[in-house]
Amino acid sequence: MNLFLHLKIIEDKLQFSNNLNIKGASYTDVDNFSSAEVVAVTLQAITRTERLFVYIDISSEVDLGAMLKVLKALFQFDKQLTVCHSGQHQQATRLLANLKSHGLTKEEVLPKAAHFFS
Repeated sequence: MNLFLHLKIIEDKLQFSNNLNIKGASYTDVDNFSSAEVVAVTLQAITRTERLFVYIDISSEVDLGAMLKVLKALFQFDKQLTVCHSGQHQQATRLLANLKSHGLTKEEVLPKAAHFFS
């Protein structure tokens, strides 16, 4: 399985995103308000995937909440992984650097993901 994982660090839990259609990959999203069940399913999907593209969309300087579990799981992922982000978050800065995350604009994410999965 190939997975496009959209992580969102947001202030408003009613901020939704559209599902993305990336050829050759499944899509899921998690935010800092996601329930334990959603996080558990996401962690399970990460363990089953062969290629993982992660986009971290940072729009607020809030507590990472359940996102920390997902971010920590990325450190244990030993297959093909690309991590990119937009925005800044003080608590996540070191984690992003250790994951070798690339800063991108939101407009650059889909073409980069499409290339990753091609």
